[in-house]
Amino acid sequence: MFAAMCTVQEIEQAIDRLGDEEVAELRAWLFDRDIARDAANGKLDSLVGEALREVKAGRTKPL
Repeated sequence: MFAAMCTVQEIEQAIDRLGDEEVAELRAWLFDRDIARDAANGKLDSLVGEALREVKAGRTKPL
């Protein structure tokens, strides 16, 4: 069973022990979690609207 990490300091120490690839994976997970939360809370709605207006106006380039 995993011991609970109780403090930010303990979490920081655990992160310091991770390899570069694991830190990148953690960073990506945190980013994805934040984006999902912001999308669910409507914080990205204005950006989506702006992007759609740009597409309709023909001011975008294909990827």
